[in-house]
Amino acid sequence: MNTAAIITRLCLAALVGGLIGMEREAQNQPAGLRTHILVCVGSALIMMVSVYVHQSLGAGDPGRIAAQVVSGMGFLGAGTIMVRGFDIKGLTTAASLWVNAGIGLGIGIGFYLGSVVASIIVLIALFFLGKLENRMMHKSYRELILYTRDEKLTFTQMTSIVRNLNIRIKSVRLEPEDPRRKSPMMLHYELFMPFDLEEGIFIQEIEEMSGLERAIYERKLVFNRKD
Repeated sequence: MNTAAIITRLCLAALVGGLIGMEREAQNQPAGLRTHILVCVGSALIMMVSVYVHQSLGAGDPGRIAAQVVSGMGFLGAGTIMVRGFDIKGLTTAASLWVNAGIGLGIGIGFYLGSVVASIIVLIALFFLGKLENRMMHKSYRELILYTRDEKLTFTQMTSIVRNLNIRIKSVRLEPEDPRRKSPMMLHYELFMPFDLEEGIFIQEIEEMSGLERAIYERKLVFNRKD
């Protein structure tokens, strides 16, 4: 490795790592532009150090340190994953950091074609497929609001219903309808509905729940029990 090769590899690692990081930064993710640049440049440098040690000493396996980078990225990636109730955030960012380290290793060893193609694929997956995924998910998510005076019973029944119908809960929050007076509690659900589920079956299950006062599904009143 001469001076030009070293500078080229580190700069290219900073460029492709920065492009991936910019997309994550635009999505307001915990690991953004600077983190991805540091991971990619660091991986490239570690790979070059491995090759340099092997060439200088004439011994050792240049892949050993690189292997530690791949496994060690799990700790950094885990730091970007957050669990909020039923929702999990940061998995895509953790994966982008992991593949970013691989790209950096590839650039560090001089595997330019594979590294650049991998970077393009990652950017396509994050940017274009991300938009497509969000559009598809938006159509599949449904809003359900349940008004109840026994939130524990309602929550237990609702958990059983979504489990039986293979519905995934994106988020749920509990809040009073009007804190100034005694009124039923409101359970606000965001649900990911399976494509093959007939919503009429789900509505029927809601109507058979005990302890409910009323239910609103997709901003439409579907159940109202008067005392």
